[in-house]
Amino acid sequence: MLILALDTTTRAGSVAVAKDGTIITIFVGDAGRTHSERLPGDIQMVLEQAGFQSADVDLYAVCSGPGSFTGLRVGIATIQGLALAHGRLVLPVSTLEALAWTALWSHTRRDTRSDTRSEPFAPDDLIATWLDAQRREVFACVFAVPGPTWRPDRLVPGELPRLEQRQAPAVGIPSNLVARWGTQIDDRTIWIVGDAVDAATLGLMRSRGARVHRIVPGPLAAILARLAWLRVDEAVRPHAVRPFYVRRPDAELARDRRHA
Repeated sequence: MLILALDTTTRAGSVAVAKDGTIITIFVGDAGRTHSERLPGDIQMVLEQAGFQSADVDLYAVCSGPGSFTGLRVGIATIQGLALAHGRLVLPVSTLEALAWTALWSHTRRDTRSDTRSEPFAPDDLIATWLDAQRREVFACVFAVPGPTWRPDRLVPGELPRLEQRQAPAVGIPSNLVARWGTQIDDRTIWIVGDAVDAATLGLMRSRGARVHRIVPGPLAAILARLAWLRVDEAVRPHAVRPFYVRRPDAELARDRRHA
């Protein structure tokens, strides 16, 4: 199964082509240019590098948000157009969930290589995703680590465990979010992943007694492609893909102010 995955929720974004969950080509975009300037050119370039055309793609995957409002809409519309043109399905994945899976896959691979421990995460560890939302705010969510039987190198379609949310997706000032999580993170081990993690964030969590470790995420398109292969039965028709904003779009807020 040939899969094309696209992330436009982050400033640079990424595109990946994979065969049965194995990455063939991946490209990280130019953060100095908007997604509307670069798409669908980036997709065409990646397909050509992999030796395929858009008609060869069997399944599409896209980050459904939260993230940049404009980038999110451009990315979803591009994938919807391609999928409609070729009669294909699309797997939409929350950006926050994709970040959590990026942490799980990358950290497990590193520990497996070094052979330092059989399982990189303890059963009661948490993963906090922390994504830049502009305005000094972040999009955030807290997930539980899957059980000890989870092995990323032995997965087949239909066997991917579900990530349990311990705190629902939210947007806000970092200090307010940490205070809201309260006893959920007190004295716990937390793996934090995202593009808005800094010393202040780590300090906030450690002030509650949390043992915090930072994981730098890789391109989200790579994890999307793997998830699409493992969750092919969850793919939907293109028109069913909806953006997941968490925060209301600026256009809606401006409209409400005008009406007021």
